Amino acid sequence: VLATVLVLGWNVAGDLSHAAGNGLSQEKETPEWSEKKGYLKGDIITYKGIQYEAKFRSVGQKPDESLAWIPMNGGIPEWNKKKIYFKGDIITYKGIQYEALHYSVGKKPDEHRNWIPMNGDIPEWNEKKTYFKDMIVTYEGIQYEAKCRSIGGSTPDKKESWIPEENEIKPDGEGDFEMVNQPDGEDDFEMVNKPDESAK
Repeated sequence: VLATVLVLGWNVAGDLSHAAGNGLSQEKETPEWSEKKGYLKGDIITYKGIQYEAKFRSVGQKPDESLAWIPMNGGIPEWNKKKIYFKGDIITYKGIQYEALHYSVGKKPDEHRNWIPMNGDIPEWNEKKTYFKDMIVTYEGIQYEAKCRSIGGSTPDKKESWIPEENEIKPDGEGDFEMVNQPDGEDDFEMVNKPDESAK
């Protein structure tokens, strides 16, 4: 009887190990997206190195362009001018992660106020973008902070609405710059150099 138990035990164990197989061979690879294949809600694919899950039925809709797909596992897709983005969507553009502040289609993240850089990334200044108070940019290796709304035109090193990071306005109003109202009556302000009191 003991020999029978040992043989049965061996066979069962052998069967289990065969059934379990090699762990690597048991894992399923996520299939690459195919333009010709139809996908159903919940299907998972890989596209440009990022896994996506289908939110609803989809045929021929590129995952990085369509609302039918949502990135998974923390994958952050590249910005795509054809895709519709909603508040909170996160993308990568020119190596910088951006979050959508509003609905956006075709608006480059480094040129439009609908996008804000994330993770402490400081983008290069772009003459096509409108900047608002406290936004920070890099220009020719120097960081600048907007002290009021700034619309393209002159570069931060030549425009008074930008302050290089080494200058600072102190809470008591002392510092290298002061704020004056714009003559057009708008809520914008302009930075002007304070006169050097010690030169008098």
